[in-house]
Amino acid sequence: MQMFKDGTLSFNGEDALRDVPQNVVLTLITASYIFIGATCDHDDANSRLVFKLGLIQDVRILCLYRLKFWWTIPRVGNSGRDIPVETQMLLLEMVNLEAVCLQGNSSNELELCVESGDPAIVTSQSLKVVFVNYEDHLLDLLKESMKQMPEMLDCFGWCTWDAFYQSVNPQGIGDGLRRYDYVWHALLGYWGELDPNASGTKKFDPELRYPVLSPGNLANTRDMSIDAMEKYDGVKVDVQNILETMSSGFGGRVSLTRHFQQELEKSISTNFQDSSIICCMGHDTNSIYQYLL
Repeated sequence: MQMFKDGTLSFNGEDALRDVPQNVVLTLITASYIFIGATCDHDDANSRLVFKLGLIQDVRILCLYRLKFWWTIPRVGNSGRDIPVETQMLLLEMVNLEAVCLQGNSSNELELCVESGDPAIVTSQSLKVVFVNYEDHLLDLLKESMKQMPEMLDCFGWCTWDAFYQSVNPQGIGDGLRRYDYVWHALLGYWGELDPNASGTKKFDPELRYPVLSPGNLANTRDMSIDAMEKYDGVKVDVQNILETMSSGFGGRVSLTRHFQQELEKSISTNFQDSSIICCMGHDTNSIYQYLL
């Protein structure tokens, strides 16, 4: 059971956030689900806003953050200052927080960063952006976020490490590949996958654009590193993260990602019997939340 009183958000008597600012907005969904958002003066509207959400201190935390803007890794700590920039999920010992991206500061305050990815798309508020969930067991939290799993996971996993761990070997990989035949494709024709001057692409009036990284992307480790045919069992769609860097002039990263992901999901459901897609380099919340909303 969650409770908000005197600037403190608590779950079952345990404080999750203290000294919550007055511009922070809480929206109750159920006894254990809430949304957290924030607002500022209209004159301060911007395409990138950082809101303070409250103080986190003396509690065990696990962060999943983007070390590179295509790769997510964990970090542990016990206060707000241990929360790195570009945190995609924050697990407290008593509460689970998820947001566009979270970060901590030197005062142990939890901050929320909301950005559109397009300077033309500005706002002064974001009221339902942090999803807060409480459960007694971690596995219960995970089960609620899972979608239909493709059959190939039983013998091959999302990648070789999932299936074999430290026992990865050529024979095992070969066995998996003989049973399932996947085709690779980059979501945006990355790594020179598409030629804008080719006859097959000219009809779409293609335009060559260059990525624009946000301050959060540059804060950790900087790295710049479809329809499938009937003969394949599935498709691996790679470098999905690059989409957020191309959103300027297209309505922002959320709108652009939604459009691409909806069309991608439609293609997968049309060509394959189950969710036979391996999503690669899609560790940003723009992609993750498309499967939840």
